[in-house]
Amino acid sequence: MAYQLPLVFVDVSNEVRVCATRIVAIMSTETYQAREAIKSERKAGTLINAAGRDKALSAVFLDNGAVIASSYSVEQLNKKIVKSQEMRPKKSTYSEEKAIEYNEQTLEEVEEELGV
Repeated sequence: MAYQLPLVFVDVSNEVRVCATRIVAIMSTETYQAREAIKSERKAGTLINAAGRDKALSAVFLDNGAVIASSYSVEQLNKKIVKSQEMRPKKSTYSEEKAIEYNEQTLEEVEEELGV
């Protein structure tokens, strides 16, 4: 069974959300690398322009190679990612206790069947 990360979405603009677990890097458009990445993606026609008519303040790089131009700054996006992680539902201690109890019961039943 493969381990799956929970899907947590983050706003990268007013109307665009991205799965936070797919984000590889966020760079300010003040850096040369981010500007060049946006320029080359725009030229290739593969840029996701989430900034719309606003100025792009950051470039979001996803694990599939996609580049998103965002109107939010790196600091704003970082805060949104942290906040989305905090808002993720926590596991209930009640269900954890029940799972432990259930596992102990099944272990006892197996031991009885095997005569251990």
